[in-house]
Amino acid sequence: MGKNKTIKNRSLSELRQVKTYGYKLPVTKKVKDRPLEKWEQELSDKANNKSLKQFRYDKRRAIDCKLIKRSTTHKGFCKYMVTIGEKDGTTHQQPVYGKDMQDALSRLLWHERTEKVVKVAEKGNGTPIIALALVALAIPAIYTAVTDNPIYLLWTVGILVTGFIITSLWENYVDKAGKLK
Repeated sequence: MGKNKTIKNRSLSELRQVKTYGYKLPVTKKVKDRPLEKWEQELSDKANNKSLKQFRYDKRRAIDCKLIKRSTTHKGFCKYMVTIGEKDGTTHQQPVYGKDMQDALSRLLWHERTEKVVKVAEKGNGTPIIALALVALAIPAIYTAVTDNPIYLLWTVGILVTGFIITSLWENYVDKAGKLK
């Protein structure tokens, strides 16, 4: 017998084309050798471990997250160790707690956002806030004097007092979180 020939399975459109036009060999395009672009070269070097500098990120990233242990004191919570890659290419590990990995990462993000707000709040002084409160009291006071109806002033004072209460509760919450570390 002859040699075993492998027969290529052809699609219906290929068979119609052969029947109509006859069989022609497929045209192969010549690919020009071109220099690699910068991002292609970086990927190639990284794959070949030729990169001399650390990889830099465009934003902070959670690179790795590992479950360390389940909590013995708080049922349902776990301790995770998250490796974070910074913008400058450095990495560091941070412990995070949560019910699952997604919850732990969201708690980490919430904590970091809170720290940013606290830094900004501690940096500035309270003069603009006091000026805003005085303006917020002055406008309804003038309107109350014109209309002889004190309800506008009462609502404004109530809103300001509520704002100060919420701010003090927030401050206590942030202070407790800072003392737990």
